[in-house]
Amino acid sequence: MALKNRRDPDRGKEGGTSVTPTRSLAVWPILVAWLLAVAWLLSPSASTAGGRWQYVVWIPDWVWLALVGFCSVLALTIVTMGRRPRSRGLALAAGLALIGPLWGTLHRDVGLPSRASLGDATVLFLNSQDPGSRVVDAMVDQLVAMDADVAVIVNPGWIPITWRAVESAHPTGRFLRRVGRFFVVSRTAIRSMRRIVAKGEIQAMEITLETEDGALLPRTIVVVDLPSDLAVNRSESLRNLAAGISTAFGSAEEARSRIDLLVGDLNTTPRTPELGLIIPGFNDVFTKVGRGWGGTWPRDRGWLRIDFALAPQDRVPASVETFDPGGGGHRGLVIRYRRP
Repeated sequence: MALKNRRDPDRGKEGGTSVTPTRSLAVWPILVAWLLAVAWLLSPSASTAGGRWQYVVWIPDWVWLALVGFCSVLALTIVTMGRRPRSRGLALAAGLALIGPLWGTLHRDVGLPSRASLGDATVLFLNSQDPGSRVVDAMVDQLVAMDADVAVIVNPGWIPITWRAVESAHPTGRFLRRVGRFFVVSRTAIRSMRRIVAKGEIQAMEITLETEDGALLPRTIVVVDLPSDLAVNRSESLRNLAAGISTAFGSAEEARSRIDLLVGDLNTTPRTPELGLIIPGFNDVFTKVGRGWGGTWPRDRGWLRIDFALAPQDRVPASVETFDPGGGGHRGLVIRYRRP
């Protein structure tokens, strides 16, 4: 009886094609993909550590998706070179690693197609970052043409002077008011503007409008500007902001009941856990009614979403989307309210 040679060249082959090396090669990119997926899942906890670790949470979901996607596609390409049924398990493992970053990207950075409706009440927010005089005229022309019911601008530079000149030349009856680094233009009378937080570079202003009961526009808007210094602990800034708002209104619960909308350049990303602490019960509006791509910085590329609109569940607007003001460092937000 002939004994089979242990070095039989056909051993470990199926249909003449070796599959063991293929499976072994596919394991490595799958392992890397899963390690990246776990890092994506855990990265928000790094934001509370401060220092350089806090910037892990600044890596947007779509970057994690691109990294995990590359590894998964590489693994799937390798797997397709094999022919054994067991390769299907590797293909499934490669695909599952994509679920988290893909969900995060679709949930936090990409909204439905843009749509507007006649009769919408519109609030516009923009951190113009003190634009130079050469672009202010064009920026004001665009902002006027957008015809928002309320425009709230942080760090306006020369915009208030130029806008007042435009309003003087072609009166529209709008109310214009500036307090420090905050500038408001409104069709509705501005009842008050009071600074509620002023702790170094952490600034917040309460804007109260003369709106009637049942009006579409929010009556009380809080606008925030947080420091952009890379050395500042973002989580600490958000906690200080939350404490300042709570003190200004007497309690966090009182702030929640009185504030209809919070907008601002929060200089952090949607995955920062402390966003939910600013006003308990307030949600990131873009994750619910966002339209289009949500990135606001830098203006010409919009890689990161660091400008936010927050609102309580019972006062969420109909939509929010970004716009390019044509100058400055940030894209702005257009927040629309619509009757049910």
